[in-house]
Amino acid sequence: MDFEAFPLQGLPATKAGASTHEAGEDRGHGRFPGGAAFLVFVVALFADFAAPRTADALELRMVARQGPVREAADPNSRLVATVPAGVPLRVLRELEAWYLVDLTQREGPAIQGYVSLSDAEWVAECDPKSAGEIKPGGVFQDCDVAPRMTVIPAGTFIMGSPESEPHRHSSEGPQREVTIPAPFAVGVFEVTHEEWESCVRMDGCGGLKPDDEGFGRGRRPVLNISWHAAQLYTQWLSDLTGKRYRLLSEAEWEYAARAGSTTVNYWRPEDDFCEFASVYDKTDNAFHNFDFQLDAIIPCDDGFAGTAPAGSFQPNSFGLHDMIGNAGEWTQDCFNSDYSGGPTDGSAWESGLCFLRVARGGGWFYGAEGNRSAIRTPRLAKSATSVSGFRVARDLK
Repeated sequence: MDFEAFPLQGLPATKAGASTHEAGEDRGHGRFPGGAAFLVFVVALFADFAAPRTADALELRMVARQGPVREAADPNSRLVATVPAGVPLRVLRELEAWYLVDLTQREGPAIQGYVSLSDAEWVAECDPKSAGEIKPGGVFQDCDVAPRMTVIPAGTFIMGSPESEPHRHSSEGPQREVTIPAPFAVGVFEVTHEEWESCVRMDGCGGLKPDDEGFGRGRRPVLNISWHAAQLYTQWLSDLTGKRYRLLSEAEWEYAARAGSTTVNYWRPEDDFCEFASVYDKTDNAFHNFDFQLDAIIPCDDGFAGTAPAGSFQPNSFGLHDMIGNAGEWTQDCFNSDYSGGPTDGSAWESGLCFLRVARGGGWFYGAEGNRSAIRTPRLAKSATSVSGFRVARDLK
């Protein structure tokens, strides 16, 4: 029997204080003992409810655990129904420890009663109607809690930096031709605190609440994320949407960052660095004044002492923001000292020094040397630093 869930706005998934993995194997469809089927809709009619600021972006539905629906908000009151686990519930009113809910049967009268927090849980619901155009250049979103994605076309490019590039590191060569064989989707922005907190609120991401370093949360990129923690997010998002989300390979990352450019960065050398990236500039130096900062201060002002909210700077030609600066971005690849013998088909290099993984894109902490399209930063996969964040990719097949 099919069930439908309508968007629920303004409610945190942790309200029920329980795991989202106990509602049955299929969160959209189900059959119940004795043929009792329920078609219900999620509606929030709460007043004076202090939801987290990011909750309005969530779509949630309430489902019953195996248990009772009572006549009144009292554990000793008369039972009006006993429902199997996984039945969606229509929420009518919130009490401190109980919810007034409706169960609407396809046949027979509607049942109304109360469930306690222990009798129900909130699970995420992806609305496929929010998806956009899934073709090269198209922007789409699998559901309200998923990142906005854009489709990157297949193509061939030269990966790495020429020996003549200022600040070049030997790990950026030798240059070689790499082919990206099929289109794939990439997050328009780095994963933000909002998006990470949605994962945590829905019992994902190991419950990790990373430090924002005082820069602010919301739409700023999430920081202090290890490579392993980034994998938890992509797995959660894959489970939620039924699509394969993952980290970009190094080759995919550089192809997406360059967006057809062959210069040091995806803008022209004469352009203002601070129009395109949040980097260590005059603003940062005035605020932080790090005496251990070895990279040259970029002589402009981006207006942000640290990270900037997603979308604050101009995108590249693929429509991607902050591929340089802001947060450094984990890729899937193990670290190898240079590109000799590496794959040329766009896939991740999954051998080498795999306790180290490669971060790309520099970050807010670095100057011109550390913020280049070709720069590679090896980091311990278990490390979580004030510059380490990530961006997601999604397979289209």
